[in-house]
Amino acid sequence: MQGKTNDEFPGGAPPAKPKATRGRAAGQPAVTLVSEQTPHAPPAEVPVEQPAAKPSLLQRMSAVQSEVDYIQKERKQGMRYTIVSHDAVTAKVRPILVKHGVFYFPMRCARTQMGNRTEVDMTTRFVNVDDATDFIDVQTSGYGIDDQDKGPGKAISYAVKYALLKALGLETGDDPDLEQDVTLKPGPAAQAGVAPGAPIATTNGKGTAHPPTQAAAETAVKQKAADEEYVEGLLLRMAKATTRDHLLKLHNETQPRRAEIAERNPDVYKVYNDSMKERASEIDAANLQA
Repeated sequence: MQGKTNDEFPGGAPPAKPKATRGRAAGQPAVTLVSEQTPHAPPAEVPVEQPAAKPSLLQRMSAVQSEVDYIQKERKQGMRYTIVSHDAVTAKVRPILVKHGVFYFPMRCARTQMGNRTEVDMTTRFVNVDDATDFIDVQTSGYGIDDQDKGPGKAISYAVKYALLKALGLETGDDPDLEQDVTLKPGPAAQAGVAPGAPIATTNGKGTAHPPTQAAAETAVKQKAADEEYVEGLLLRMAKATTRDHLLKLHNETQPRRAEIAERNPDVYKVYNDSMKERASEIDAANLQA
């Protein structure tokens, strides 16, 4: 009896064709490519700390004001009254300005010379050391009296001293409004009986506006400051005098200016007069003891 034919291939199924691998020898485990790996979240970014903003000039000046608010007046040798000197102001505020990064310097100066009196109109600039475009300018005036060559230096020191005092709002114990003792003199219009503000007739037929009383008051205050500066110089020279002849020479050679001061500001001249008497008495007492 004929048996059934076995249609199955007697050699069995062919072996599976191995998958191709990249850069792998036969028999070695397969290597998964990076592109075939499961994607991961990117690493978290580390925050970068931003530098703190630098303070402005006004913030620095405010910090300086919070650290110094008063400068003590001092009495120099040969003087009967106390003053706030340029050196005292500089010694007090300069370290604090440096601490807070504020640089200052006089930058513009207009000078007027009248005999031995020097007058300057000064601009002092305060600058943020971290930003040269951040600055403020303070305008002041200064006066210096000297018979040699120190007048301009005194005037500049005077102007810079007041720029520091006013820019930082410092107290010194002075109150010019209470101490000026200035009597306002009437102008030409008031003397002529013309109403304030009315024009004054002149020979050419043109009118001139009534001069402002504020300007006259400011001129008087400036003049008194100059007179005080001059007397201050005389007191220093008195202190160096050792004989009555020295005092007499000083008294005689300054007579024209002293006469002006005596008429214009009697209280200032009284300081000179009292100091001269006191110094003469000291010299006489020293001679008696010798």
